Amino acid sequence: MSHALRTPGVLANVVARCGFRVRPATTSTTPACVVGPNEVAADVLGLGFAQVVRLGGSRVEIVAPESHGGGVLRSFEAGTGATWPGRDLPFHGQDVLRAVGHEASRVAVVGRRIAVSVVRSSADPTSDQRGSSTVELYETDGTFVTNRTFADSAAVTALDGVVIDGVAYLAIGLSASGVRVARADEPGLPDHHSLPADWRRHVARRKDREIVVAVRFGTADDGRPVLVCAAITFDGTAIVVTDVQDGRLLWSDNLLAGEPLRDRPTSIAVGPFGRTGVPTVSVAWSSGRLTLHDASRGTRPYQVAPQPENAVTAQSFVTGADGRRLLAVRRQIGAKVLAAGVGSELAVVR
Repeated sequence: MSHALRTPGVLANVVARCGFRVRPATTSTTPACVVGPNEVAADVLGLGFAQVVRLGGSRVEIVAPESHGGGVLRSFEAGTGATWPGRDLPFHGQDVLRAVGHEASRVAVVGRRIAVSVVRSSADPTSDQRGSSTVELYETDGTFVTNRTFADSAAVTALDGVVIDGVAYLAIGLSASGVRVARADEPGLPDHHSLPADWRRHVARRKDREIVVAVRFGTADDGRPVLVCAAITFDGTAIVVTDVQDGRLLWSDNLLAGEPLRDRPTSIAVGPFGRTGVPTVSVAWSSGRLTLHDASRGTRPYQVAPQPENAVTAQSFVTGADGRRLLAVRRQIGAKVLAAGVGSELAVVR
């Protein structure tokens, strides 16, 4: 089931591009498609409207919006799966990822190609090998393009794609060893650069507790492309923003916690926010709270209080009819469009 926003009321026109039929809103927004953390909204088939790219069992599915029938337009086998393999020798961080419900396979769009991650166990059940985690790149018709397998028992935990000046990049988050920014336009997906998930050089790291859970490309206020990474660390969580081109650290925000899994990042959105359209990072947390960060500086001008029983399932920045830059948020129960408010509070657009 897709997590794309389909809630009546204030989100009526927010999801117009995906075409989900809902009642008109009192404050309209320009079309945008808001999907869950392991789905992508993009016009990969060149149809003039966004489709939802998602994983359905072992297959990749490209799904039409409801206004265009709501069915699966194209599907191909990719060997994906949501569950982690049960083995005596798990991948680094696998027990943590399984405990928090993080799916074993991920999906991303790079231009009009689709990237997925696949976790495979050793064919020999008596082997002392942990298995492999592979990123595979496909055309939308299922034609295989290239792949890359990660060794040293690291599992791929997050993916996102972007094309910058004609060059395709794929961010690959790992359960150990940080993030790789790979060239998605070259065979074998070679590194453009490699980044740590936690930049605190003075902190002794435990390899199995620097687990990337989300990555997202975006843009800073000077127009430079940036990569946002969220990770679970041995003593809390880390939100890190780097320059895509040269890998330079722009800012990082470490939140220390005695029990990091009680409140951890679940998804990231990046886009302009407020009347002046300040590039902003929105982080959704498992406690149901939201923290909004200035994408260029890391300051936290806005936040939403925890809602432990009503987690965020989808979020995206959208533009209102009056030009305001807004944040559309879907929770397990209900959905809202949020605007910049007074102080650190966000205002609900009704």
